[in-house]
Amino acid sequence: MSVVAVNFASDSFEYVSRLLELGAVVGTPPILTINPSIRPLVDALYEVLAGGSVAVTAPGVLTIKSGVPQTVIDLRQMEADCTASINTINARAGFSLVIEF
Repeated sequence: MSVVAVNFASDSFEYVSRLLELGAVVGTPPILTINPSIRPLVDALYEVLAGGSVAVTAPGVLTIKSGVPQTVIDLRQMEADCTASINTINARAGFSLVIEF
């Protein structure tokens, strides 16, 4: 784990900042996590990215066709590693040093 510099276009930064502002991530450094209210959507996204599909048949009803299981496992692990690194770095720094994705 290390802190790296990443360049964003101003529009990209504004978009990601707005998602965070609207509550995509909850908690305060060093204890942050994906907002539980969007967790089902994140899980559905992982399935789609892994080759599955998602259909919305009524407000709040998602029908998910699974994607490649190992890809979903990998994405979930990457999310867990990312969250752990952000929380660890911010805890060591004593303030929010890295952006909370």
